[in-house]
Amino acid sequence: LTPDGRHLVEVALPGLPAPRRCALFPWLRGELIDAPRPEHLHALGVVTAALHNHADTYGRDEQIDRPTADWEALLAPFARGEFVAAWESYTEPVVTDAERLVYAEAAARLEENIRGIPTDRDYGLIHADLHLGNVLYHDGEPRPIDFDDCHFAPYMTDVATTLWQLHGDNQVALRAAYMEGYETTRPAPDDWERQVAAFMAARYFSMMDWMLGWRREDHMGSASQAMSDSARKLRAYLDSPD
Repeated sequence: LTPDGRHLVEVALPGLPAPRRCALFPWLRGELIDAPRPEHLHALGVVTAALHNHADTYGRDEQIDRPTADWEALLAPFARGEFVAAWESYTEPVVTDAERLVYAEAAARLEENIRGIPTDRDYGLIHADLHLGNVLYHDGEPRPIDFDDCHFAPYMTDVATTLWQLHGDNQVALRAAYMEGYETTRPAPDDWERQVAAFMAARYFSMMDWMLGWRREDHMGSASQAMSDSARKLRAYLDSPD
């Protein structure tokens, strides 16, 4: 805070076309966890639920300058089979014809499933990118960072984003520990598993949309390989029951 108690200060200087908004951020101590254990996920579940409880304190009529999740706009190009990549000098197809069909079918199914998820409960301002790369741990305490994507959406979107990246033999234990932690602080919706399954599948589309905007195909790994891997995961989603 500034000496007069403000979080944000507008500064106008000669030569600037408009005032600049300035804020001071403290250094947050902590480290990333490469191999999370159940206690790490349990603690993160507690913190995530606390964030959602805090989001509930904002009234629906408050003017908060953050967008609302628009899954329909994100999914529509995939449902039409459109894959437009910004990758420089890349001439190969972005996906195979078979993969294109998987994306289109999964996008159409997700549009319907997400449309049925209520927004009159368990809905509000979320972190929106709460994967483990955005959580520092200090003395066992998880400290989320990187809130720049925050927007309004069902709270289970945050849960899905965290659980989406859990793989390996211990993923069942990690998922159980996370939900146990979450429910110590906030009850999960009765249909949380259905919501999380939908938002985990939707996460593949948001990641692919991000990768298609890279300037190079290999900006942070192989985007084309990720496209194929995601198609296989979405095939499993399509083969699962609703």
